[in-house]
Amino acid sequence: MPVKAGLDSAVDSTKLVITLDGALIAFVTGTTFLAHITTASAHWAVFGALLFLAASMAGGLMVLFEAGSMISNKNYDLGNIWIRVPGIVNMVGFALGSLCVAALAMVTLVFASPAKPAPPPPWKFHCLSTTRPTGLECSGTTPVVVNAGKD
Repeated sequence: MPVKAGLDSAVDSTKLVITLDGALIAFVTGTTFLAHITTASAHWAVFGALLFLAASMAGGLMVLFEAGSMISNKNYDLGNIWIRVPGIVNMVGFALGSLCVAALAMVTLVFASPAKPAPPPPWKFHCLSTTRPTGLECSGTTPVVVNAGKD
């Protein structure tokens, strides 16, 4: 007889994988990682990684929906096809997506050209007057133009 603890464990691991999927998607799309990718093959690899991670999230959501239904019916059979197949998609999609992201990150770090340092701004802030005898706190600041960042 299946036990509810097994289904609860499957739900908890599915929630974890969905969270990690979201973190990897945020890493790939929300950082400067994409700016370093210049070749078409790397863009296709990013697309593949995002596709794997999205499939993993979809499989995980299907597991969670079916698990909710199973818990409400007091049916704790983990061999149910609506838990097993989406669970496999969830885990395999996460594994392949994370391997793609890791490989892309390593290739990008190894083969990326060094970034140029940002030029200094042509202005900086100077204190108008200090409010403490130590001079560590300003009562106001004003931008002052300097000689093309050489000051």
